[in-house]
Amino acid sequence: GPVITRCAPDMDLGCNPTNIPPADPLSVVATDNCGVSDISLAGEVLSTNGCQMSLSRTYLVLDGCGNSNVCVQTLTWIEDLEAPSVTSCPADENLGCNPTLPTPDVSLVSAEDDCGSVVVVHESDLSVTNGCTVTLTRTYRAFDPCSNSVACVQVLTYTNDLANPVFASAPDFVTVAADENCIGIIPDVLSSVVAS
Repeated sequence: GPVITRCAPDMDLGCNPTNIPPADPLSVVATDNCGVSDISLAGEVLSTNGCQMSLSRTYLVLDGCGNSNVCVQTLTWIEDLEAPSVTSCPADENLGCNPTLPTPDVSLVSAEDDCGSVVVVHESDLSVTNGCTVTLTRTYRAFDPCSNSVACVQVLTYTNDLANPVFASAPDFVTVAADENCIGIIPDVLSSVVAS
């Protein structure tokens, strides 16, 4: 019978291919001492395992006397259009006054995907200041093997205030009188000192 020296090559088509390459019997190479009469596609079988797709193509080689041989080409790919789901995202926090900001930590984020492992990255930090209050929006993003993604957002708020208070007004020079027991009598004007 015919001897197949090269079958159509196996292919990994990656994620969500838009086209599945057609069968190509001309890519199969075979020899036979009586000559090869025909090379054709004998059949295809598509199988799925979750998001993993596999298409097996069987090519049939015939010689002039009706002897045959087959080879199988396998095409694989992933069909995944859904983003991962976040299972754990760091909680929002109020960090108080003049904190040392925590560095981004991707280990605080957990996500899962039906089609493979997930990679988490720190995407951005965006600060907005309103007076002395700072709001830092920290965004993490989880990617699946097909680059579908979902964001996880943590909001950190804190007060940024390094200036000491100053007197808005101070009283003029005042004289403190003493009563007969030498106890100072503080004028009402001192109670009007305002600090801010």
